[in-house]
Amino acid sequence: MLLRLFKDYDKNNLPSANSTEVIVELTVQSITEISEFSSSFKADVWFSQIWRDPRLDFTDENYCLKNISLAAHRLPYLWSPNVCFVNSKKVEIHTSPSPNILLVVFPNGTVWLNYRVSLTGPCKLDLTFFPMDRQSCNLVFESYSYNTAEVRIVWRDWEAVSIPDPDSKKLPDFELISFNHRNSTLVYTAGLWDQLEVTFMFRRLYGYYVLQAYMPTYLSVFISWIAFWIDTKALPARITLGVSSLMALTFQFGNIVKNLPRVSYVKALDIWMFGCVGFIFLSLVELAVVGFADKLESKRKRAKHKLECRIRSEKSIFSYQHYEGNQRHQPVMMMRSDSEQQWLARGGGTTNGAHLNNNGRVAQQMPLYGDNGEKHDLIRSSTPSLLESNGHVRRNGSGKRAQLQNNNNVMQDEAAAQHRVRMHRAMADHQHPFYVNGERIDENNSTVGEKIDKISAKLFPLLFTAFNIFYWCYYIGKSGGFFDSVFDLLGEYC
Repeated sequence: MLLRLFKDYDKNNLPSANSTEVIVELTVQSITEISEFSSSFKADVWFSQIWRDPRLDFTDENYCLKNISLAAHRLPYLWSPNVCFVNSKKVEIHTSPSPNILLVVFPNGTVWLNYRVSLTGPCKLDLTFFPMDRQSCNLVFESYSYNTAEVRIVWRDWEAVSIPDPDSKKLPDFELISFNHRNSTLVYTAGLWDQLEVTFMFRRLYGYYVLQAYMPTYLSVFISWIAFWIDTKALPARITLGVSSLMALTFQFGNIVKNLPRVSYVKALDIWMFGCVGFIFLSLVELAVVGFADKLESKRKRAKHKLECRIRSEKSIFSYQHYEGNQRHQPVMMMRSDSEQQWLARGGGTTNGAHLNNNGRVAQQMPLYGDNGEKHDLIRSSTPSLLESNGHVRRNGSGKRAQLQNNNNVMQDEAAAQHRVRMHRAMADHQHPFYVNGERIDENNSTVGEKIDKISAKLFPLLFTAFNIFYWCYYIGKSGGFFDSVFDLLGEYC
């Protein structure tokens, strides 16, 4: 029968005088890879061409055969429409071990030609929303040798493109979400050509990038904020935190970008990285502002301290001169006998403002001026000596010795009085129970740098939260991943 069928068969002649209709069908066995570098995808497919050749009709022969399967070596002796992948980068017919070609002839002359091929097709790469992006890959079929006047190629009416295995839709980093097919007619120099196209839409699975890119950048930004709670004087520690976070973020970004093509437009990941770098850089700028503010404040404190020391020294000199002037006008208290002391005690008299203290010594009230110019009364006492009833001093032979002892007592009393005045001022001024290096620590008396740190510790997280809300809502909404998930969930329940 085969000898009879192929006896007068000429493969160079068309099956009919009219244009031959060729039905094309595509079954995707698996999609193995999508490459951003080469903008391509790899897949294993079954590609079928079906047409009718009346010269191979054997219905009148009554051979009781439903079809005839021919070996692949018979294909060169048959006419074929020569439908090919015109946009493929590479196509190979599987040979495992012989060429995977199916050639079947039905009794009415219908020929079914099927290839199992491994191909590399192009993808329209767009990384604007990377890593929440979607990539479109397509395959285009045309008859390479015949135009529409000789061959018309069309899709099969039912399941023109199919994927039997659902697992083949999932890749490690992509997921096939949809595919569609269409046909068109193109104008070439040699005439009109039918063109068939199938488009595959892939959605990137960005879980890998969340773990490898987004989470480390979150940590880097959070670590840079720790500097806001460190003492403003610990500049080395704060600088180390900021610079280390910036270097870690830059290194992480470089590892991701090196696996992507060098595109000239901005990607979603670029926006994220630039935003995180901006927040870390602003934390370093805040550190510089805090350091500069503390520097100015320390200068003001030193200038104020110098001015206070100068005023204090001038007041001390003035107080000493005033005291010396009063000292020259004060009478010198000499030693008194016990009988005179008793007589003065009974009479309640004193001499020039002098009075007796508990020890029986003559005490005289004298002025003392503190650091702030306030006047304090100092009680100067001495051992009573000869004192006349009219209040005049009567000197004896031991006057010089009594005067020296009196001067020593006066100096001791003056030092004690000044110490009491200082303690009184300290108790009046220092109401807070905590002190550092003798200086009062007040909750409301914080430095400018500390105030800036408090504001930054609240402002930076708020701004970063707003940046996150805008970023994720915009890019996930644009990519359609969130809305697709919602629709799929609603579809399951409805």
